[in-house]
Amino acid sequence: MDDSPPSFSSLGMSPAEGRTSSGGWWRRWPPQLVLFLTFAAFYFAIGPGNFFSTDEVRVEETAQALLLRHTLDIPVMNDSRLGREQSYYTVNGPGFPFAALPFVYLGLKLDDAFGSMNGGSLAGPPIGVEEQPLRWGGRLTISAALLANALIGGGIVALLFMVGVRLSGNPRAALLMAIAAGVSTLVMSEATHFFQHGLSALMLLAFLVPWRAGSRNARAQGVVRGTESRSGHPVTPECRSQRNRFVAIWNGDGVEAG
Repeated sequence: MDDSPPSFSSLGMSPAEGRTSSGGWWRRWPPQLVLFLTFAAFYFAIGPGNFFSTDEVRVEETAQALLLRHTLDIPVMNDSRLGREQSYYTVNGPGFPFAALPFVYLGLKLDDAFGSMNGGSLAGPPIGVEEQPLRWGGRLTISAALLANALIGGGIVALLFMVGVRLSGNPRAALLMAIAAGVSTLVMSEATHFFQHGLSALMLLAFLVPWRAGSRNARAQGVVRGTESRSGHPVTPECRSQRNRFVAIWNGDGVEAG
């Protein structure tokens, strides 16, 4: 069996960062993967198992409409808006319903196979209104839908760790920061409910993670050279030294270039 360390470059980490985390379980299990799986399971386990807001219901109903009717209209409920062909639609964006389609589809299949009126520890007790007694709880579709944001929350924690390593060069400090963010900020709340803010945060963080060292170096050189060209002044040796130092820090080398 090959016990060589994993390729950190494929995970957005430079070789220097990989060497700093080459001891113990870090060699076999990349910390990003461990954080992702741990927090995704944690969020799903502590989640309420039901909806408590019409915002969540509207998003899930939109995903169901896409799967079952190939439309975007939803049943009439609070904050829904009358639109085309006298149908009602959610005021939320369509991105999260599309991202949650696989999970809602899985939940629908589980409900079809096992039923949901009997409740149970996973489906939860029936919670709803007269026209839809299972609107907020009692369906396996809800539990499966909540899994989507649990995975998104785990991804946010993993990306926070990666960004922290890039900014500080200290994997242990980045690990503590990511764990603290995962248990003491709104990441925890969003990951245990069916809101779209978690997906937005995940996409923003993904743009902050510099995946390739070459592209980072090009961007850093471009920033410095662009600043020099706009200033209109000749580049002194001191400025050139500061430029090289900036590029080295941007790349995460932690070495001052002279």
